[in-house]
Amino acid sequence: MKFRIRINSGLRARLFQLVIIALLPALGVITYHASEQRRKAVRDAENQALRAARLVAANQRRLIDSSGHLLVALSELPAVRIGD
Repeated sequence: MKFRIRINSGLRARLFQLVIIALLPALGVITYHASEQRRKAVRDAENQALRAARLVAANQRRLIDSSGHLLVALSELPAVRIGD
């Protein structure tokens, strides 16, 4: 009787090993897919940050140009030219 229990546990262990071996490729694909999604998310975030930085830089350039034009216009006022 003890011999029969030992055979059953051996069969269970083999069946468990077979199931694990059968699941390994699926786990590998899931892991690979998750890492690819993470890489894509990082790339997208970097691109979005770069676009935002370029937009801010362009706005700063426009602000600096506008300030320069304002200073030129103010320098041409008669009150400024006279020195009052």
